Amino acid sequence: MQATDLLFDVCQDVQGERVPFVRPREPIILRDAAGELMDYADSRRIRQRRGRLVDHGELLECSTITGCKTAGMTRIYNVSFNRGGRAYGPWQSLPKAERELITINGEPVVEPDYKAIHPTILYAMACKPIPADPYDIEGFERDSVKWALLILINAGTYPNAQRALACKLENNERKQRGRSPLTREDEFPVYRMKEAGRLINAVKAKHAPISRYFHTNIGSELQAVDADIMASVWGSMTRQSIPALPVHDSVVVPLSAAGKAKELMSEFGAVYCLKVA
Repeated sequence: MQATDLLFDVCQDVQGERVPFVRPREPIILRDAAGELMDYADSRRIRQRRGRLVDHGELLECSTITGCKTAGMTRIYNVSFNRGGRAYGPWQSLPKAERELITINGEPVVEPDYKAIHPTILYAMACKPIPADPYDIEGFERDSVKWALLILINAGTYPNAQRALACKLENNERKQRGRSPLTREDEFPVYRMKEAGRLINAVKAKHAPISRYFHTNIGSELQAVDADIMASVWGSMTRQSIPALPVHDSVVVPLSAAGKAKELMSEFGAVYCLKVA
């Protein structure tokens, strides 16, 4: 649980000024398949994760952070503690360009991130090297390949993946033309399904070593992996009294801590051959 944006907006009178810090009632949340809260038994590991979140929140609370809302983070798991688990904070709703305007204790910030984190983890699981550019396929736009690969990793079935990609391709073109996105009432363009199918086949061919993981709903399990890696990063920075604002596969840190952040990200991501940008 955390304060809504409405409450933050009421409290924030001047853009850029520090807003009140909000502590979540329970920073570890487990949800069922319908998104409803589930009860769970406490354990030593969960208490450790909760303590890490509390320590992180206390450091943010005594830091001077401008340009974003701040609150204690919440880690949200899906169905089990092996799925999901990413840490959520209000600064994550800002576009990257706006996160660049954040200051921490009077310093400008940088945001190092992991490159292609989920594809890289899958290649590590398959004991194969990832291509230099996993999103480069001749004849297709790079962004389209990236959408297709990420959708295939997160979809539960092939039909769901194909339709999701077709919708993404259609809505991207509509956006470029200044048109409204698809609604439930709109007739779905059949040719987009064929286009999506061709792109999916090309992605499967390029990424044959990991194609067995596609449309198997593995994305939530990969989130649990990247969440634990990132928790090790921002948890270590917290212990060193360095305020850090994680954004799933990246972390916003004071400029003076850029080297330390990249060092920790390389250290904790090494087991999965993750590269830091």
